[in-house]
Amino acid sequence: MSEALSQLLADCGLFVLLALAGIVLAKGRVRFAWLAIAFGLFILQDFALTRGWGAFAFDLVDSRWNWEGKIVSTLVLLALALVLFAGRWEATGIRLRQDGPAPLAALGVTLALCAVFAAAAYWLVPGSGGRLEDIAFQATMPGIEEEIFYRGLLLGALDKAFGTPLTVLRAPVGWGAVASAMLFAAAHALSLSPEMALALDLNQAAYLFPAGLVFAWLRSATGSILMPLVLHSWANVSVYLL
Repeated sequence: MSEALSQLLADCGLFVLLALAGIVLAKGRVRFAWLAIAFGLFILQDFALTRGWGAFAFDLVDSRWNWEGKIVSTLVLLALALVLFAGRWEATGIRLRQDGPAPLAALGVTLALCAVFAAAAYWLVPGSGGRLEDIAFQATMPGIEEEIFYRGLLLGALDKAFGTPLTVLRAPVGWGAVASAMLFAAAHALSLSPEMALALDLNQAAYLFPAGLVFAWLRSATGSILMPLVLHSWANVSVYLL
């Protein structure tokens, strides 16, 4: 088994556990068609991001960053959004309009956390610096591709599957926010080797899971992935700038 497929196995196992937990919490009142769509999106995003789980290992540029996978995944996700969310585009959050229930509160949270991330980058990772390519990649591709997926299509499908019965600071949220945040954290912090050795980076998980929850709340509060995208990209690139 390749490393990409073993990683997919771990991620799918977590998805199934989170889905089962959501079904229990929702007491079975789940729109299973949308849960199946969420799982399909999860598989297709991983397939595109890893370029067919390594089967199509083409490199457009000589780089240590996965430009090709991020670009392909972004294009695939946008195409899927056009098909799956036709007539309900607002469910994707892929828009500039900020017409959610609490856009001003979301703006305040975004600006405050941008300052926090800047301070953390300056004081905790001093002088890390970066090449122009590092800055260009971190300022664009991770935030764009991951927000379109985790806070756009995946969260949109999970919210339709489980509903949004809770209100946090005027923004409706549900199990989808928790599940998408866990999957977001696991994509960076959880790994399964081809030898079936499972590892979890607790340091990364400790801040990525709360970050995923905040990003999901921003998405719900504004009706758009714009603010989580800006905050996500700034968090990534600030380490290379400050």
